[in-house]
Amino acid sequence: MNNQNIIELVKNFWLESPKNKMTNEYGFAPESAIGMPMYGEPIIGFADATDPYFERLKKPEAIGEHHNTPAEWLPESKSIVSYFFPWSEDIKESNRKDAVHCSLEWTEARIEGEAFLVAVGEFLKAEIEKEGETSLIPSIDKRYGSGLYELDGKEEAHAKYRSNWSERHAAYACGLGTFGLHKGLLTSVGAAGRCGSIITTLKLEPTKRPYQGLYDYCTMCGDCVKNCPPEAISIKEGKNHEPCFVFMNGNRLEGQNVFVCGKCQVNVACGYGIPE
Repeated sequence: MNNQNIIELVKNFWLESPKNKMTNEYGFAPESAIGMPMYGEPIIGFADATDPYFERLKKPEAIGEHHNTPAEWLPESKSIVSYFFPWSEDIKESNRKDAVHCSLEWTEARIEGEAFLVAVGEFLKAEIEKEGETSLIPSIDKRYGSGLYELDGKEEAHAKYRSNWSERHAAYACGLGTFGLHKGLLTSVGAAGRCGSIITTLKLEPTKRPYQGLYDYCTMCGDCVKNCPPEAISIKEGKNHEPCFVFMNGNRLEGQNVFVCGKCQVNVACGYGIPE
């Protein structure tokens, strides 16, 4: 099994799986959204599990010591596969209409769409294991977590919004895109989307990263700054996670257990691709 096989498997799953059709299982979206495609065509990238970039993520100025390297997740790991799924045009359009409140379609897709990403990972894991290799999906592993961490007996406050496996940093390592002021991933298919990854013992060819810096694709245009309801983003400071979290927490629908907004990903220069 090689890179192209993996790409074809992921894209075929996206095309054929009914899990990419909104069912309105949680009842947030209008009935008219049932059957709506949640994701557009994905992009897929690969990284070497021993890439020094993963070790650098342990530095406090990056993510922190609590961030696990691929080998800490899966000994003998050789490769990372990362996939980014852009939101469908219907989902993005629904969230453009109100400048403050997240659309009901986006809210429902945020929950069902996460289940779809898990299904992609589980499907890919099963296919790779047919080749006699081992794989692991960090986001559903029992060790996965985020929040305040105890490191060397000290509470690391800066880790509050940083998990022990970053899907966006994995995507960066796999050549899929760089970061923006809003801390989202800027990719060839836009910033509005979600990413997932698996770690595997299967040896795959790393994708050559077409960038060097974390923010190479961001033009600092300020579109996301203007769009952010709680004013949590600035040109000078980037994104402040605390007001973002407080806003999303206060903006949740009754009974909703997911934090949503997405205003920094729509009506922006990076909404459909890498900005000029």
